[in-house]
Amino acid sequence: MKKVIILTSILLTLLQCNAADADFAGKIDSLIPTLSSANVPDRYGAQMELQKIAVNTARPGAEAERVAMANALIKKAVDKTVPQPARVWVIRMLEYIGRDESVNALTDIVKENDIELRECARRALEKNPSKSAVASLRSMLETEKDVTMQIGLINSLGERADVDSVALISKFLDNPKTASTAALALGKIANESAIEALFRVYNKLPAAGEALIEAAKNNNNLAKNVYTRVYEKGAFAPVRGAALVGLAKIDPNGAYNIIANALTGNDEKLQHSAVVAMVEGNFSSKLMSLFSKTSLQTKFHILSVVDKSAELQVIDVLKDSDQNLRVAAINALGRIGGVASVPVLIQIAAGDSQAEKSAAENALASISGVDSAIESAALNGDVKSRVVAINAIAVRRQVSSLPILTKLINDRNDEIKKATYKSLGKLGGDKEFEIIAKSAEKSRDAISTLETIAPRLTDKSDAANTILNLIGNNKSALTEFVNVLVALGTDECLKPICELAKSPDASSKDIAIKALGDWQSFSAVPYLIPIVTDKNTPQSQYNIALKGITQIVKSSDNVDVKPKAEALLTIFNSARTDGDKKLIISAMATVPEARIANELKSLLTDQTFKQEAAQAAISVAEALNRTDKNTARDLASAIREANINNDLNKRASRIR
Repeated sequence: MKKVIILTSILLTLLQCNAADADFAGKIDSLIPTLSSANVPDRYGAQMELQKIAVNTARPGAEAERVAMANALIKKAVDKTVPQPARVWVIRMLEYIGRDESVNALTDIVKENDIELRECARRALEKNPSKSAVASLRSMLETEKDVTMQIGLINSLGERADVDSVALISKFLDNPKTASTAALALGKIANESAIEALFRVYNKLPAAGEALIEAAKNNNNLAKNVYTRVYEKGAFAPVRGAALVGLAKIDPNGAYNIIANALTGNDEKLQHSAVVAMVEGNFSSKLMSLFSKTSLQTKFHILSVVDKSAELQVIDVLKDSDQNLRVAAINALGRIGGVASVPVLIQIAAGDSQAEKSAAENALASISGVDSAIESAALNGDVKSRVVAINAIAVRRQVSSLPILTKLINDRNDEIKKATYKSLGKLGGDKEFEIIAKSAEKSRDAISTLETIAPRLTDKSDAANTILNLIGNNKSALTEFVNVLVALGTDECLKPICELAKSPDASSKDIAIKALGDWQSFSAVPYLIPIVTDKNTPQSQYNIALKGITQIVKSSDNVDVKPKAEALLTIFNSARTDGDKKLIISAMATVPEARIANELKSLLTDQTFKQEAAQAAISVAEALNRTDKNTARDLASAIREANINNDLNKRASRIR
């Protein structure tokens, strides 16, 4: 009974496999025409579909499906009636899923004449995990005459790390065309025989050195011996250098003397590698102990790699007579320096050498963990050094030091105060604004700092009240703080400026009108309009007010179009020159409103303004097309009638 069950099970399995085989074969057949398309991009969809099916059969637990798919692929791969592009892709699928069952077929394809098919089959054998695939590659290499295929087969055996191929591959070390590939393959195999074969050609073949380094990486048991022999017997500095680095990684203490001797030797290329080896061996501090015995270029290299343990020794390099080396040391301190470096860097930054001064300032900006040391330097020492420290606080964005800066605004020295205000302008916020505003000091520097801080305050209304209380009814104070009020830009700041604009004093009035012209919100426009429309307004004040209105209109995105339209139409009728009107027309382009559209429409027939009006009109029409289609179409029709240029006509034609 058991035999019957087993036979039945086997029969069912075979039937399922045959069915799956048939299904896969049918699917492949349906894809062959597209896979063979003369138009390469057309093949992509079919390629991806076949790849998806093939890869899916390689999932765990689906061995029967994989075998069935592989067999179906093999039939197409060896079928020479199948177009070559399709065969190429089929073989590539065997590269993904092929095992023992595909080795014979792939081996036969490697022996064909088509170069692309041969190469695809070779790669598929290389990726095939079966031992028979490696044996096939080895067997083909023994008889292959084509150098290109020899190189491919050698590379494949190297990728498979086939120890049985060492003797065979070693024969190809004597042929210049195959020597490098053979060497690299032996480096991947990396057993004793492969390594000895490489040492036999070490000083004849540069690739042998690279391969030996690779072999050492691939064979931990032989690594130290290989690195040592490569270094001691080598003729090529780059490879000897790589061996030094390798020794530093696996035996830093044992390799120290070798590395140190290389570092202080006469070969600069080897010195460079020795520096890298020192870093790999965690000998950064010892690098500096050998610093004086190295070449100038090596000194630069050392300074670029040393760590924090070498800080004091790097500081000593600042005494060197070579300025470039001193600058390199300064740069190193910016990377590795600590508290000990701060006073040294500050002293250099306060000095006269521009190159060293600039490097020291950059180092102070980047050095980490020294906030307190820089604060201390800002409070103590000579004036130049304190100024450097105060500037560094700002460059470093050291906001934790703001209490120190607010303390320094009361310093007796003007240079200290000037630097402090400049730094506060970069770092200060609401708290610092209030402190500066309420301090006894009312210098130009203090007021400029308030102006700089004002735009980034979180509570501008509170700051405005502080300034307005400070000003009181003092017009002189108002003129001093007017730019601070402009920077704050709140409505409560606007009122005193508008009052000042009525002043009989010409100078005060100029200041007020300029402030209104610089205002950032639409609130100033109603106060600027009377200045523009008054025929008695001096030309300079008129110009400021006119420009101010047009700029505010252009930038006031959140303001309703109606008041903006009214403002522009009002000043347009009072404009003194054609140039002024053209300026206003440019602002009209940003106001999609029916009255503006009508004004621009009328200007399209005016030879003086038609060019500017057309440019503005198309922008208005395009914007109105979303909200007022009738007006937009009417304006677009007028633009086409004006026939300014083809581009405008095309844009107008799109408005329907």
